[in-house]
Amino acid sequence: MGSRDWTIMNELMPDRNRGLGSFPETETNDAQRKLVHVVLEAVSLCCSGNNVATAPSEFAGRSLHEMLLSLLTYSYASGTYGSQEIESRLARDARIRNLCARTDLTWHTLRRFRRENRNALKGTLTHVLESMPELISIGEMAKCVSARSAGDYSDRTTSPETFRILCVAVAERRIERAVIADTAALDD
Repeated sequence: MGSRDWTIMNELMPDRNRGLGSFPETETNDAQRKLVHVVLEAVSLCCSGNNVATAPSEFAGRSLHEMLLSLLTYSYASGTYGSQEIESRLARDARIRNLCARTDLTWHTLRRFRRENRNALKGTLTHVLESMPELISIGEMAKCVSARSAGDYSDRTTSPETFRILCVAVAERRIERAVIADTAALDD
């Protein structure tokens, strides 16, 4: 990864108190860099249709679809679900705005994109969760599968197909949390 890539990734890091809070302080920046890299890799893979995933080195030339997919995948992977909350973070955190190449977005746009691109979002989020299993808590895992079998699903080395099923279930659950958060916001 070149120095420009690290510069972009450093700008994309969320506040230390948001998302990825399960990592010790000394590991937070590395975990955040890895998350950004894996998200960009997943979006590149999804949008290119190639079998080999490579993260783009620049944001120039990325479509609005790729930018929105990156933003929502990153947000859901790091624990931010509501479209209004994501819009709010965009307004106050210039580093996150880099995921959208500083394009102004409304929560309506985010919500509509999620509805229209749910399968692509589930695919990129699944890829991120498979690459970074530390993003899945034991509690979240237990809610997606029976508590007794959660241990069977958590070991990606002995049962990669079973682990993938878990990641798909967690991705679907996180997207559903986003739907619920947006529905609650509309009810207010």
